[in-house]
Amino acid sequence: MFKRMAIAFGVLVLLIVGLASGLIWSIRPSEPLDLAYERISISSKIRDMVLRRSFELRLTEADLNNIMKKELAERADSIGYARIDGARFEQQGRVVTAHVQATGKAGIRAEASLDFELKWSPPNLIVEHIGTKTGPWAVPIGWFKLDPIRVPIDEQLPIVSISTVKFESNEIIIAFQLK
Repeated sequence: MFKRMAIAFGVLVLLIVGLASGLIWSIRPSEPLDLAYERISISSKIRDMVLRRSFELRLTEADLNNIMKKELAERADSIGYARIDGARFEQQGRVVTAHVQATGKAGIRAEASLDFELKWSPPNLIVEHIGTKTGPWAVPIGWFKLDPIRVPIDEQLPIVSISTVKFESNEIIIAFQLK
C-alpha cells in the first residue's frame, strides 16, 4: 500500500514538474529585446513639415517604437512583480502590438504580446488594451486588462491645435490648424 502511494506521489510530482517546466519553456523570450531608443528630433520633424508645405506631422512605426521604449525605460523598475528587460512595438493601423520581455521576482524570464487600439477623442489620444498573448496562449481579457491610457496631446500645443489624427498602416498622421 505504501509503495503504491509513494509511486503515485512520485508520478504526480514528476507530472507537476514537467508541466511547470513546459510552461516556463513556452513563455521564454524568443528574440533578444532591449530598451535602447533613439531620441526623436523635433526639429527634423518640423523641417519635414516645412519642406512638404504641410501642417501634418508624421510619426512612423520607428518613431512610435522610440517614444514607447523611452517611456518604458523610465518606468522599467516601477512594476512591483517584474522588471521589464526589453520591448518592440509594431503598428498596423489603429492597433499597436507591444512585444515585451520581463524578468519576474523568481528570476523567470517571460515574453508577452499586448495589443492596444489607438483612438483619437479630442483633445486626447486614447490607448486601450484589447488583448494579451504569452507563449502560444491568449490570455482572456477578463483575467488581465490594463486601464485605458489618455494622453492629452492637444492641451500642450501653444499656437496650433490638432484638427485630425489618421492611423495609417505603419504611421500616425497628425494634422494641425492654427488656434
